[in-house]
Amino acid sequence: MSTTLPLYWNLSSPVKEERIDASVKLVGALQEFQSQYIPSVARPDNSSDSEPSEEVAEVGLKEIENDIDVLNAEDVRYAIRRLVRGLASPRESSRLGFAVALTEVRKDTLHSEFHSLTKERQLLACLNTVSSAQIISLIVHSTQIHGSMQGHEVRDQIFARLFGLVSVIQSDLLWRESTLPTSQSGRILVPALRNFQTVCNELFSLGERKSWLRESCWWAIGLVVDGLEAARVPWKTEALTWILEKVFAENKIWTPEKLAFALNIERIDLPLSWEELLAPMFKGTHLLATRNLPTVARILREAPLDDEGDRGSKSSGAWKPQLHYVWGAIFKAYFSSNGSKLAGRASFQDFFRVAVDESLFSATASAERKSWGFSVIERALEDLPPDEIPFLFTQNFMRTWINHLSNQDRFLHKAARHLAGTVQGVVDKHPAIGFTLVLQLLGRHGNHQFDRITKTKTVESIITSTNIEGVEKFIEYVKTQVYDDGHSDGSNEATRLWATDQFTSLMKSSAIPKQDKWVLSILEFFVVHGFFSVTRKNAKSSLQAIHHVPNPKFSDTMKQRCRDRLFTCLAELSASDSKMWLIKVLDMVSTAEADIKHVKPLVLPSPELRALKRESAGNAERLRIGENLPASRQDAASGASVLLISLLIGTYDPTANVQQTLKDSVSSVERLFTPPDSKEEKKKKRSSVPSGEIEREAATAPIDEIIDIHIGFLEARSAYSRTIAKTSFSFLTGEVQRSTVDHILTQLEPRDVGDDPSDEEEEDDTTDINGESDESSDAGSHAESLDDDTDTNNSGEDSSEDEGEGEPDLELRKKVAEALRVSGHENDEDEEDEEMMDDDQMLKMDEQLAAVFRMQRGPKLDKKRVLGLQRAATHFKIRSNIVGIVMAIIEAIRGARADEEQFSGKATNLLENRILKFKEVPKVGVDGVSNIVKHLEDLHQLARSSPTPQFLSLLARSSIYISRVLSHGGHDIAVAEDIPGITVRLISRKGSRLNTAFFHTWVTRYVSTAWHTRTSILDLCKSGNAVNRYRQMQAFQLLHDLFSQAHLLNEASQKAEMVDS
Repeated sequence: MSTTLPLYWNLSSPVKEERIDASVKLVGALQEFQSQYIPSVARPDNSSDSEPSEEVAEVGLKEIENDIDVLNAEDVRYAIRRLVRGLASPRESSRLGFAVALTEVRKDTLHSEFHSLTKERQLLACLNTVSSAQIISLIVHSTQIHGSMQGHEVRDQIFARLFGLVSVIQSDLLWRESTLPTSQSGRILVPALRNFQTVCNELFSLGERKSWLRESCWWAIGLVVDGLEAARVPWKTEALTWILEKVFAENKIWTPEKLAFALNIERIDLPLSWEELLAPMFKGTHLLATRNLPTVARILREAPLDDEGDRGSKSSGAWKPQLHYVWGAIFKAYFSSNGSKLAGRASFQDFFRVAVDESLFSATASAERKSWGFSVIERALEDLPPDEIPFLFTQNFMRTWINHLSNQDRFLHKAARHLAGTVQGVVDKHPAIGFTLVLQLLGRHGNHQFDRITKTKTVESIITSTNIEGVEKFIEYVKTQVYDDGHSDGSNEATRLWATDQFTSLMKSSAIPKQDKWVLSILEFFVVHGFFSVTRKNAKSSLQAIHHVPNPKFSDTMKQRCRDRLFTCLAELSASDSKMWLIKVLDMVSTAEADIKHVKPLVLPSPELRALKRESAGNAERLRIGENLPASRQDAASGASVLLISLLIGTYDPTANVQQTLKDSVSSVERLFTPPDSKEEKKKKRSSVPSGEIEREAATAPIDEIIDIHIGFLEARSAYSRTIAKTSFSFLTGEVQRSTVDHILTQLEPRDVGDDPSDEEEEDDTTDINGESDESSDAGSHAESLDDDTDTNNSGEDSSEDEGEGEPDLELRKKVAEALRVSGHENDEDEEDEEMMDDDQMLKMDEQLAAVFRMQRGPKLDKKRVLGLQRAATHFKIRSNIVGIVMAIIEAIRGARADEEQFSGKATNLLENRILKFKEVPKVGVDGVSNIVKHLEDLHQLARSSPTPQFLSLLARSSIYISRVLSHGGHDIAVAEDIPGITVRLISRKGSRLNTAFFHTWVTRYVSTAWHTRTSILDLCKSGNAVNRYRQMQAFQLLHDLFSQAHLLNEASQKAEMVDS
């Protein structure tokens, strides 16, 4: 017994796995003990002539225990007593654990924990030395209720009796046919009708005693009936007759429990007179007949039943949120193999409409009833076949579900949300029904704006989980709603807005495979209705959107929305193959533009724009196929074609102004991919092109101009423009030159943001060439007169004059004089005469002067390309190496404002995770060493005034990288010369922003370079050189770090120097 005692403690464990494990071990050990036990008492001789007794005589508890003691081993009889008595234990989980050890419960049990044991691992099922009469008597005697018991003790005894009787039922002791071995009393106990009746009467009595326990007791009675159906006992018919009389004849009150019992009996298909059993409450021979459904609905919601003087169904006394087990019997009756064969039964759709939708979800139903309704829906979603699930989404249910989903303050909001998750799980399990469910949510009983109203993503998630066929059906359904001309009010516009949102959500979903058929269908819808107006239907067109003429026509707002959604979709598709999708969209546009009889474009191109589009399309096609280009430039050609195609698509947008950008792009692309001209061709070109244009082309590389267009795209608010810029640039990286990198770095430099003087529309009448008003110009002139030597162009534009020249620009003065002469005020600078000019004369003079200054500045830049910064002209600095990029990014991070935290974070991530981790180190020429050393000095200067420890850590890693670049080129001395200065600043100043971590990594990773600084560090260790003892200890720590790495020195000379020092 000592081996099994510890297992009883784990039977009361709150952890389910521990209870099951203890039960398995306990039953296994008891089986082994019983197999080795030999009864000590033999059966009397006269016992062989005695007849088997079918009734349990009035036997005392002591005599029953004596019989158990004689036939069972010591550990087994102790286990039987302790497990039966432990059913009444008030300890948490004790009742569950002890019941599991006693018996095994089938799949329809209330407690799934019982599923984990098989009958080979249950105690009562594996012992042939106990009978049902003995165990029933032991349970009844052990759970007697006395008048002196308190309330909680009474409840413990009631639950103990219920659990004990269920253990007897599920152990099949009631149906065991084998006789017991020899007992001390000489009685032979076999299955008897009396035992069956005792169990049922005890369960009926418990249900009547406590109303809140009635459901559990009737559920156990259902288990008795199921066991009786499968049993082979001679008194089977008598038992069925007795229990039917007990349930239907003696008790005329109908409850959900009685309804479940009747459905179970009906499923057995016995030759019974159902019309007499069901009367007078039900008509006919079937409980679920169409005319009986209203009565069934009232029983299921536990409403009073008034019929022929009947007092009505008894209420359970308290509402329970758990769903009644009768619903499982109903679903089994409809969808099990036996139940589906019964004729005369109403369809499940009719039953659900009457018993659930019009009952539990009616307008007058309480929140408790609606909660049951949600539970019924969840149960039905698990049990119903997939083709029956759409019948659940009825009118009242959808209204209730949407109402409780839409507001968190609703009483059943959490239940409604949980149901939404269950629906999603069903679609994940059966993707084929996804489209059908979407139709229910968006259809007559639902709402097109289901997700927006309910503040969920139910429809979106269902579409994501459905198969491709369901996605295609959904797209066709949405288009049908768009082209439906049955809406005479403004609801059609709302439907179209909803349709665009649905299409966009499909394109944004990463869970749906992007297949050409449905993707092109959506893009085609946006192209046709965003760039064109369909005037006539063309059923033969390859574009399905032209097969319908919208009625009413799409409004301007709707067309703008289609264009925006088109560009959003193209931005989303760039992750797969942006070039392919751009080409297909351009083909759609070309196809629609050619169908002039049925489609009208929103933009009527001028002859100049039409010629430019033809030229651009030709260049894009040649670049796309790589005509006459080597393999090394195919990627660059792809990047240029992406840029041209995107701009070509933009020419069909009436709100976009891309003609000049497209013209510049075509010119730059042609220069980038055109072979160098011969001398004759150059002369001919110079004679046909204005001198200013030739000078501009000679001064700027074509790749720089293309990158400048990319920068303009990046500054736009559109995700599509930014995506096109990134995609095109990724292909063109092989063409990048030193000047291109400098131009990109220029964008990171902090500049004063002011008005763009090139924008004539935003200029004030009194604005001068520097973009300043009269007042600021006067103040600026006064400041310049005070200090001519420090004259700088603070307007952010590059001056056309050389700052080193002191002579005035005579040509500019002549042009200004000519402009004054034309306006009628040559050499008229007298203030009185100026006041005599009228408004027309002033405007005329301003126009002449503006023309002169535009010619002086060169061609006008597009405002979108200079948004946010003053980049009137690009000035290039010689800073094309990677070290310059590092310093530019650091300056950008340091100069970022508080509202530019996202930009600062991305720049830091780029520097730390990409640039500073490059394995390849650039080669440094002799002429570039001084620049890199200067950058290193600047970086150390920034470190002295670092605002945060995080920024100091970034500077430390950047310093290590620059030191690595110099060391790789053999310039260790240049690095070592700068380190002592900042080391002295750390040790000699109390409030220095630097720390030892700034030097520790540099010392440990670049020993050969750091070795040159040993003398300066050693001097700092001397008394008096450090500001305090703490700084002196830091100097010693640096010296320790240096000498601890001395064994890594390779050169003998360095080691000799170490010995000498």
